[in-house]
Amino acid sequence: MLKEYALEPDCLKEWSTFRYLIENFGVPQGRLIAEFPKKWLRMVYESCGSFSFQQKQKLQIELTRIKKYGLCKTSRPYDGELEWLENAFRQQAENPFHAIIASEAVPENHVLAAEEVSAVDPLWNVQRTKVVPRRADDMALAVSKFLSIAKHIIFVDPHFGPENSRYRRAFRAFLQVATQNRNAGMPLVEVHTSAKSTKEFFRQECQNKLTRLIPAGLTVRFVRWAARDGGQPLHNRYILTDVGGVSFQHGLDEGRDGETDDVALLDQQNYQQRWSEYAGENPAFDLAEEPFVLSSD
Repeated sequence: MLKEYALEPDCLKEWSTFRYLIENFGVPQGRLIAEFPKKWLRMVYESCGSFSFQQKQKLQIELTRIKKYGLCKTSRPYDGELEWLENAFRQQAENPFHAIIASEAVPENHVLAAEEVSAVDPLWNVQRTKVVPRRADDMALAVSKFLSIAKHIIFVDPHFGPENSRYRRAFRAFLQVATQNRNAGMPLVEVHTSAKSTKEFFRQECQNKLTRLIPAGLTVRFVRWAARDGGQPLHNRYILTDVGGVSFQHGLDEGRDGETDDVALLDQQNYQQRWSEYAGENPAFDLAEEPFVLSSD
């Protein structure tokens, strides 16, 4: 659902090109920019030096947004003695980007010309909603890139039950992809659900059934909410992170053979509202009891 692009800093030097391209990057848009090289942001500032004062103000706003919601750290090597495009070409042979966007098109290397990018181009077109089999590995694979770049992950499912193997299998698969191929430290992970069982039963089942499924070095915090009188119920299923969110229509558990689910990236406004409801200073629900944490054995 998320595609990673290499974006040549120099191709952004024209305001119209900068505005169109940058506005179409970010987790909600389904497109990430590789931080290639590590000084990519500084290179963009330098390339856009001819912008007017107002344009530079907007540039600052957009790059701040991209840094938070659309820039993907990468371990790809970069040779400062070579041109940016030559470095990107090298990576296409070793650790390819979904596409490269540069000043000129080079179709054989999946390079799009910045001024010619359009929604009809297959390399630019992305799926923001995907039909996914309700099997643990397929569900996790659909959000693997999304989880691997997040520093704070909240799994929301009001029916989460550690006593049910269908939840345990998905729980393990999600945590595996969240902790693999990371270019930063372990994420902060939380599971948010409703209080459908007693506090003692839920906690005991989590300790007995989930502890061994948590990857080494990871800690998971469990939070149970109660709906307020006159407030909204806990109903929808989400994976919310510090970089964006996705929704699951059925649940964060496995289904029966042949079942599928619609997994969708949340737009920025919906994401911020849901993030505020579960992780903000004034959540939309009341705590059912004190949260607790579990770590790997």
